[in-house]
Amino acid sequence: MRKSAICILLIGMGIITFSGCSSAKPVASGKPTSASKVVPVTAPATKQEKDLEHVKNVVASRSNQLQNLYKKQSSLQAMQGELNIKLYITEEGSVQNADIVVDTGNLSQEFIESIRRDILSWRFIIRDKMIYSFRIQFKKL
Repeated sequence: MRKSAICILLIGMGIITFSGCSSAKPVASGKPTSASKVVPVTAPATKQEKDLEHVKNVVASRSNQLQNLYKKQSSLQAMQGELNIKLYITEEGSVQNADIVVDTGNLSQEFIESIRRDILSWRFIIRDKMIYSFRIQFKKL
């Protein structure tokens, strides 16, 4: 009788042990539970990518200055067109030079020089030298 009591006790312990394992709740694959939060994994931006994004944002914010120069000049002389502008930016963030080419239209040399003077005053917060090109369009008012 003693052996049978031990067997029953061991069997009972086995059932308790196995029933403890079955208490885990399965989660449907591919679907987050209400308590979990999905966070996309993105690689940190490189130094060059950050600099490029900064320059792009500054140029976009400064384009209104260029449009205001156009409004002033076009009120004196009818013109319209599109410029290709290439900025040569130093590691200190200043514009060392700007190549400005008329892509389409007829824009006066005086207007292009005023654009160049304005662009040469721009400053950027970057870590390395960079060449950045962009296009800007000037339409009749």
